[in-house]
Amino acid sequence: MTARRLFLVVGAAAVIVYLGALWNRFALDDNPIVLFNPLLHAPGGVWRAFVTSYWPPHVGGGLYRPLTIATYVLDGKLGPDAVWFHAMNLLWHAGASVMVAMLTECHYGRRGR
Repeated sequence: MTARRLFLVVGAAAVIVYLGALWNRFALDDNPIVLFNPLLHAPGGVWRAFVTSYWPPHVGGGLYRPLTIATYVLDGKLGPDAVWFHAMNLLWHAGASVMVAMLTECHYGRRGR
């Protein structure tokens, strides 16, 4: 199997497995992290995500995930509904899966040749 075909299969598998999430609404931890998070509605939310905890202070704070919150801020500016957030997370997941496949192929693929 060629590397390109492998990456396409990995990306497609990542999308297909979670495709059903597109029709879901926000649930459980989405409420404090996405819906009611003031960073997602603040003008400088992307940059403030790097100095703020993942969980809002009134929920407990303490977890640091700045890239996740920064992408949520960008997603919220482009489309605030749950379908948009789930679609973007699906694309992030597929991209990360393909990157892992690329790193693995780069490391192990050259050894096997």
